Formats: sequence, structure tokens, C-alpha cells
Amino acid sequence: MVEGIAVRIAILSLLLGACALAQEFILNGDFEQPIEPAWTVDSGGHARATIERDSALHSDPDMELRVHIGLGPGYAGIGQTAFVPGCRLRFSAELCLYAHHYEPGNWSAASCRVLYLDSSLTTLGETRICYWHQNCPWQSTTTLHIVRTMDSSWQTWGFDIERELEDFLPGVDPEQVRAVRVVLKDTAETSCPPPFDSVRVLADNVSLMALTGMEEGRPTAYSSRPTTTVCRGVLRIEDGRRKTVDRADLMEITGRKVMDLRPGHNDVRHVAPGVYLVVTPSPLPSPPEGERRKERGLRPAESGRREAVRKVVIQR
Repeated sequence: MVEGIAVRIAILSLLLGACALAQEFILNGDFEQPIEPAWTVDSGGHARATIERDSALHSDPDMELRVHIGLGPGYAGIGQTAFVPGCRLRFSAELCLYAHHYEPGNWSAASCRVLYLDSSLTTLGETRICYWHQNCPWQSTTTLHIVRTMDSSWQTWGFDIERELEDFLPGVDPEQVRAVRVVLKDTAETSCPPPFDSVRVLADNVSLMALTGMEEGRPTAYSSRPTTTVCRGVLRIEDGRRKTVDRADLMEITGRKVMDLRPGHNDVRHVAPGVYLVVTPSPLPSPPEGERRKERGLRPAESGRREAVRKVVIQR
């Protein structure tokens, strides 16, 4: 009896510890509240800048962020700094990036930047997910990982920061990281007068979570924004008899797995209301051991493993 109680207490302690670690460090990452004061707004130059929330940026009913510049050189963006207990973190965001200009020899870029800071808030390194038109001078170094996307539609990005530093930022000492700054920014460089086309960042569900040990941690980028399904109590997965899916995972936006899903009807009445992702693994085999390191990078079009993603809103 005493041993049984002790076991229950130990299990409860582990669960409470895991819940404590599953901490969200980004405030108002879904942009359902006004941008400020959680985010700091910054702009400069001669470009016409627009930074706003809008519910019409996607077919779902919630708010997304738009950062847009046009008609000249300059920059605009928002940023937020979070103090963190270490590098066992997972960053994720839904992004729609685009940049274009008319004048040859100039460049423009839309970006989501994850900066790693020390205790004095000095930048140690950066992961920069970006879309640029042409002539952009950005290049990867030992402290800057440039991840270029050529897809201007919605994408869901996610990566394990500890692994990102290990694989792509050898110039950053993880032991010195005390804060992470997320910046959503448009940049346009031109020596010519307008017309200048447009640069824009659309964003939603920006998240920085402490890993609990349950997450896979492998960086992932999906080729398009997930479609949205609203369900109450029961979530239906495509019939396995059609051989299109054998299993799927229900995951939080942050990448934490919630439960296994099977073909047919799945009871989700025990799942807390909110926004989730249904991720269906590809039937493609795992890559050889020598290629797994490459697969860790943020490559939406180059990774051999493909995954179908569906956004699900669970309601009571």
C-alpha cells in the first residue's frame, strides 16, 4: 500500500515537472491581442510601412500579423526578447514570406529571425528564415544560418534550438545563451527612386517552448499552410482501407505530440480545446544514416521525408 502511494507520488511529481518545463516564452504569439506591448515595433528609411493585425489574411477566423513595406528603401518589423533557462527549446511559427522589386541591382527580403543572446543581450548568433527576390548579400557563417525559402505561400516552420546550434552554428556557445529574440522583419535596399514593389511578412502562432523530452526535436518545414478543420469530440482520419494513411499524430502547434490517431473516428473529448496539427508521416523509408544529419536542416523542398499537415480546431 505504502509502495503504491509512493509510486503514485513519484509519477505525479514527474508529470508536474514535465508541465513546468512545457513553458511558453513568447507572449501574444497568435496576435489575438494588440501587437504592443508584448512586441516592440521598429521601422526606418523611406519605405512606406504597414504593421497590423488582420483576420482576412487566411480563411481561418483568427488574427494574423502583417508587416509590409513598399515604395522605397527601408525596413519595418516587430521583435520580442524572452529570457530562457537554456537551449532545450523548440521554436515554431506559421509564416508567409514574400519579396519583389523592379530595379535591377537592388534587393529586398522578408525574414523571420531567431537571435541567440547572452546575459548582456549581445547577439551570439542567428537563424534567419527568409525569402528574397534577387541579389541579396546574406550568406551563412559560423554564427548565422541562412534558410532561404522559395515558397511564398503559408508554411509551418519548427526546429530544436539545441540541435540547430550544434549542426549549423558552431560559432555559438550554447552555455552562453541566456535569451532568445524573435524578429519578423522586412528589408528593402535600393539606390533608385520608386517604384518599388513590396516586401511582406505574414505570421501566426509564433512559439518558443521548453522541450519536455516528448518532442521529436527534428527541424521540420511544411510546403504549405495546413488546412483547417473544426471538430467537437470526434476527429475523423481518412479511411485506411484506401491505403492513403495508416496512422497520424495529433500535435500542438509547438510540435509536442498529444496522441496517436488511427484511420476512422478518434475520440478527442479528453483533449483541451485549442488549435492542433494532424501530421501524417510519409510512407517513404528513412534515409541512410549518413544522410540523417542533412535532413535536420530547415529545407521545405529538399528533405526526402514528406508529411501531410492539417490544422484542427478542437471545440467543446
